[in-house]
Formats: sequence, structure tokens, C-alpha cells
Amino acid sequence: MFCVYCGRELPGAAHFCPYCGKPVPDDVRAMRPAAQPVSPVLPLNWYRFLTTFGLFALAALFALNAVVLLAGWNYGRATARIYREVGAGMVALDIVTGALLVGLAALAVFARFRLTGWHQNGPLCLYLTFGTWALLLAAHMTGAVILALRAGHSLMELTTGPTLEWLFIAAAALCLSVPYFKRRRELFVN
Repeated sequence: MFCVYCGRELPGAAHFCPYCGKPVPDDVRAMRPAAQPVSPVLPLNWYRFLTTFGLFALAALFALNAVVLLAGWNYGRATARIYREVGAGMVALDIVTGALLVGLAALAVFARFRLTGWHQNGPLCLYLTFGTWALLLAAHMTGAVILALRAGHSLMELTTGPTLEWLFIAAAALCLSVPYFKRRRELFVN
């Protein structure tokens, strides 16, 4: 059985071509031997969202946050005062987090291209992106709290927007992606 779009050989139970991602027409599937099991057709909505918009938007978000942290704009007009009161550890924390966010933006784009190429490690690259994002958020928040408490500084000024919400979003995206891509692992064969 061969894909009518790209001409590559299809696995017997494929509903989608693992190379080009196009659906296998019913008449081509009907030509397969009856003894082969037929896997259920699973929609690719999350995959399409991630590969057409989600991972590019995430990379842009990481890059923007990296610029904010590296430029020292994370705390608005109070940045100089917070850095002076909390100390050089806070500056270092923001710079390291900003640099890691640049790498995370590159990882998000890399994961997107691994997924669109139907590579076996595509889902793993996605898991690493979401997992690293969650770990980086948790580490930055923990570091900021520790430094603020050591300096006797108010934690309210250091909560810079929706950091905790982003942590939950990253964790939820990871938890949703793992079972989603496990059920579709036969698509990622390159």
C-alpha cells in the first residue's frame, strides 16, 4: 500500500501517511489485506495547532520574556530599586533565566520542525520544551522568593504577572501532550 500523495509505502494499519501527514483515502485502505488490524482514526487537531501556531507563538513568548529579563524590565519602574534592595543575586537570576529562555525559544522551533517532519523524536522534543518551560518557571519563582526573603523584601513586587498561571499552563500542556502523542506514535516513523 502506497500513499497517493507522496508515493511512499504505508504501514498496513495507517489512516494517515506518516511521511506527509495526509489521510489515506478509503479506497486505498480497502485494498489492504483483511487480516491486518485497523487502528481507530484519531484527529490531529492538537498536532495541527502546535505545528501551525502554538510552537511559533511559544518561541516568540520565550524570546520576548528573554528580552524583558536581559534588559532589566521585569519589574517595571521599580527594577533599579528592587535590584538594589534584593541584591546582585536577583540580577544574576534574571540574566540566567533570560539566557535559558533564548535556548528554550530555539528548542520550541526545533520541536516544531521535528513534529512536522514526522520524526520519532518529535514528541520527545515537544515534551522537553514543555517540561523545561515548567522547570524554568518554577526555578525562577523559587529563586526570586528565596532572594526576596533573605533581603527582607516584599514578595508582592516580585510577582511579575501571571508566572504561576504560566507554570500551570506549561504543566497542563505537557500532561495533555504525552497521552495525545502516545496514541499517535505510529505516525512518527522518520
